[in-house]
Amino acid sequence: MPHKTSSGKHIFPASEVAEYTVCPNAWYLKRMSREPILEGPEMEQGEEIHKQWAEDLEYEFTLGRMLRLVAALISAATVLLLILRHNT
Repeated sequence: MPHKTSSGKHIFPASEVAEYTVCPNAWYLKRMSREPILEGPEMEQGEEIHKQWAEDLEYEFTLGRMLRLVAALISAATVLLLILRHNT
């Protein structure tokens, strides 16, 4: 939960900022709402949206790793080519 500093500023932990970034509605319901969270079509729809978001995020992480690998291979090939040209 956020807390106030001695100067009166609100401090939010990074984990809360991350939760809010993923789904502001879920963050609000979890932190601010006084009403109980009820099961129903909206909950199922929200769970499906979160599942799709997680799958998309995993794809983006994998793509990022692959791009870094390709960049490293291109860099290594370039260095090797420069060394070979210099030695001839």
